[in-house]
Amino acid sequence: DAIDRLLPTDALRLRTDDSLHVAAYAFPSIHVLVPNRENPFLANRVFRRALLYGINREVILQKGLLDGAKVEGTRVISAPLPTGITRDDPAAYAYDETIGPLPYDPVMSAILLRLADQQLGAAADKKKEKAPELKELVLAHPAGEMPRFICKQIQTQWNVIGVKCTLRELPPGQNKVTDGKYDVLYAELMIREPLVDAARVFGPAGLAATADPFLSLALRRLDEAANWKDARDTLHELHRLLYEDVTLLPLFQMIDYFVYQTGLTGVQDRPIAFYQNVERWRVVPPVQQE
Repeated sequence: DAIDRLLPTDALRLRTDDSLHVAAYAFPSIHVLVPNRENPFLANRVFRRALLYGINREVILQKGLLDGAKVEGTRVISAPLPTGITRDDPAAYAYDETIGPLPYDPVMSAILLRLADQQLGAAADKKKEKAPELKELVLAHPAGEMPRFICKQIQTQWNVIGVKCTLRELPPGQNKVTDGKYDVLYAELMIREPLVDAARVFGPAGLAATADPFLSLALRRLDEAANWKDARDTLHELHRLLYEDVTLLPLFQMIDYFVYQTGLTGVQDRPIAFYQNVERWRVVPPVQQE
């Protein structure tokens, strides 16, 4: 009767079917890659930036997921913060539009990879230790058609720049790695209210916890903001810091869809979660034709 989390191409195609109702969620999702900083290469900001330069996010999104269609609110992003649905959406107050996403540039990616290797080697020499060696990365992702497709594309593109990568699909229903055996994790964030959620995501106990003192200071200033102007200015500063540090590798913001039969009633318009108000759902059997 209902299917959650459609591929965008399927959602656009099924809209023409009169027996189905395609609906969108109230908030878009933010798709990111989470680096495991236990790996010395992923702890290096230059290496993280090199990985981001090596992903053709525009092609994955526009050609792979949207099949060339334009969907308002779905776009490549420069930092893991919501951009709103429309250009003048007040929900986009945390996103600084003056900071554009890094372009796909495999040449720059290769240069930065060599620079990161030199930096790590010099740091090891200074400590009189053996320089770390870049091994095949493990890219973990939740089960599902869309995460699987996106990560396969990233795997192929990283191979082009000389970064070998193997995929690890997590068990159904699991979106975190509990054993630490990964280098990069594909994740979908729900940042509904940046003023509140920024600390939840980027703070000490968050998914993207970091020891960067400038990020920590920005989060403290955000918590102490006395008015909306101070909060907005601090969030724009946070955007710049996340962009420069590549705390997370931002991919894109997406509008998420679900579909249900027209005979299913009581489904809330633009819900936050799939089973919201499920106790009101009713299935009306179709009228049998003579």
